[in-house]
Amino acid sequence: MWHELDGQNGCSAEQYERNCRMLYTEVLARIFVLEPFAAKGTVYEGERWTSFRRAVEQNAAAARKLADELGLIFVPLQQRIDAHAALLGVEAVTREGVHPTDVGYSLIAAALAEKFEEEIAR
Repeated sequence: MWHELDGQNGCSAEQYERNCRMLYTEVLARIFVLEPFAAKGTVYEGERWTSFRRAVEQNAAAARKLADELGLIFVPLQQRIDAHAALLGVEAVTREGVHPTDVGYSLIAAALAEKFEEEIAR
């Protein structure tokens, strides 16, 4: 997303939704859709951060919409990442606000495991 924000050579929320829709409708399996997330790290400050977070939230909304429309399994991550970043510090959860550390990956794995367990229980 920051490639779009910095140089308009990335992927807008609309393009993100189109790309994901094509992928999801071609794959005939239960898909877990991970919510895009961003924590306030070293990537951007001030208005650039606000714009970046807004773009991430738009893509997250598109991901949730597609999961709902296509009967896929949406895995929320933003609140979990935010809560742990507030508790442990952003650097403990993400390298710079976007790419997870080992702790961040374990948070993602836990969220996925919870959703997987919910699906098995159905």
